[in-house]
Amino acid sequence: APFGARFDSSYVVKYEDDIIAEDLRRFMPDVTQSMEGLGAARFVADGVALTVVSVNKKPLERVLGVDLLYYDEIEDSFVLVQYKRMGHSGDYWAYKDKARIERHLNRMDLGHHLPAGSQDWRLNPSPFWFKFVNPNDFVSEELMVIKGMYVPAEYVRLALADGSLQTGPGRGFEVTWTNTRHLTRETFVELVRRGFVGTTRGARERVMSIVAENAELNQVIFAHKSRLERGRAGR
Repeated sequence: APFGARFDSSYVVKYEDDIIAEDLRRFMPDVTQSMEGLGAARFVADGVALTVVSVNKKPLERVLGVDLLYYDEIEDSFVLVQYKRMGHSGDYWAYKDKARIERHLNRMDLGHHLPAGSQDWRLNPSPFWFKFVNPNDFVSEELMVIKGMYVPAEYVRLALADGSLQTGPGRGFEVTWTNTRHLTRETFVELVRRGFVGTTRGARERVMSIVAENAELNQVIFAHKSRLERGRAGR
């Protein structure tokens, strides 16, 4: 039981590191998962091949401002997610560290890259997302990613600028379920699965360039294009 969820079903995640580690090994129930190391997992299903890499507390987090990189091997595209653990604030849950959010946003910049064609088109030009999690929503037996609010980084930029997140005591900053437009985990997973979000080709090349610039001798991230058929059922 002291070692966590794999031994104790009543275990509750307490820290962001716990949440990131749990989401690393989850995506959705109908995919086959294999751990490729301590910080990487691969998910494969009919028409889906996804590699998830944790860069939490590694050089790439300090450069890109994210904790997990989702690499869609079919679309050759990255989705980059920064995790934030919400805290209890009176009778509701909220995230209140505005300075930390601003620091992450300052790093979330790959430049402007237009899609190279229809296959390269994305719903959102930015591949960066925040995930805000209530730690009480962790369920150890679930195979899907932990419940949370998925919020585009560009939305957070606008919300900071227009003051819509200043709803806390004394007009303080907070991110809550009621003041933030967000996607559910089911919607986010489906968008990732179908290649509707993520980097364009140019932005993907910029990510790989950043990886190469900041790689350590003992840390290599290797991504490859899988030869899964396009257009198969489930896409």
